[in-house]
Formats: sequence, C-alpha cells, structure tokens
Amino acid sequence: GDIQLSYGSVLYNLASVEQYRAMNASYPGCWAYPDMLQVGIRRKDDGIIGLSEAETRTHFGGWCIVSSPLMLGYDVNDEEVNDFIWDIVSNKEAIAVNQAYVGDSGGVYENSTSMVCVDEEKCNNPFSSTSTGRNLEALALVTVPSYRYMSKRLGIGKVAVLLMNSATEATTMTAKFTDIPGLSCDNNEYSLRNIWTHSDEGNFRGSWSTVVEGHDSSFIVVECV
Repeated sequence: GDIQLSYGSVLYNLASVEQYRAMNASYPGCWAYPDMLQVGIRRKDDGIIGLSEAETRTHFGGWCIVSSPLMLGYDVNDEEVNDFIWDIVSNKEAIAVNQAYVGDSGGVYENSTSMVCVDEEKCNNPFSSTSTGRNLEALALVTVPSYRYMSKRLGIGKVAVLLMNSATEATTMTAKFTDIPGLSCDNNEYSLRNIWTHSDEGNFRGSWSTVVEGHDSSFIVVECV
C-alpha cells in the first residue's frame, strides 16, 4: 500500500519488495518500488520532521540496498530539513550500492524470530477501530522482526550489507561472513568499508560485530582481501 510517515510503514513497505526479488522480477527497467522516500517529510499536524535521524538512515539504506528508485518528496527549500538529512541522501557510497547491479537487486538474508512493536499506541490498542481488517493491517505495519540483515552483491568477492535494529534499545549485531549470500573468499579474510562513516574498518576473519542503536542501521561493504 501507499507508504505512511512512520518507521513501521517504512519497514512494511521495504519488506513488500522481497516477493519480487524472490522471482528475480526486480531488474534494470523494472525495479521493485517500495514507494517514495519519507526522509525529510514533516508531519501535517505539528510540522515536526516525521522520522528521526536514525530512522532516516535506515530508511535510505534500505531503499538503496533493494535497488529502489530514490524519489525524494520533501520541500527542498526547507533549510532545516536540508541540514538534517543532507549527509544521508547525498552519501555517494550508499547511492553507488543502489545503482550497482550484477544480477541481484538485494534483500533480506536473515530476520530475527523475535518481533517488536514500533508503535506502542497501536499495539496496546489493536481493536480501537471498528474494522477488523484495518486492525490487522495496522498491526502488520508496526509489528516487525527486532533485527534483520540485508545484502546485495556488488561484484566478484564484494557485497553490501545492511544491519538493521528495529528495537528501541541498542544491540550488538554480528555479520557472519559465511552467512552472507554471494560472499566467499579463499583465505577467509575480508576487508570492511563503513558506508555511513566513510571509513575503513580493517580486515576480519569469520565475522564482524558492531553496536547498532535503536531504529538505526550499520551499512558496510565486505570484500575479499
């Protein structure tokens, strides 16, 4: 459905394109589209920017790693919004992941079995509406895996990985290299590039761990050494 200005809706729409990736139906000229980006959009009732900085990062990274068209819809004349989101939406390394295509549009390779609610009001009052259909749809929008790992192949021995934490509290997330689709190095040694910080993390064997804040993400490129 149409995306809404909420973190839950962002995750719901992002998950909606998985079916097209599974059918190999998202490719140049026919990209699966989870809808227009909500980064920088203000709420209509109070004018506050709807997504936090962490949620904005996760939203943009998610659209990049599934090869979605990146359609901005915010007021480009709003200088406060520009200052708030510019480092994210102008990130050339993230956009390069979005633009790459070597036969894989990108998507989830691991979801947690535990679920979290990203809108306490809706989860605590699931039957406040008179329509059962609307109740179930509302719950689907706000009940999500507490964490997920997404990947996209970028070329031989090179894969982008997005580690998403949908819980409210920070958690340590670990990317196990043997679990990442399309990644295999003869010597089992990998270099990591951090897309959000534009920095090299170093060389690692086996896995890499990082603390991810609530509703935030870590975006990396893993490459054979």
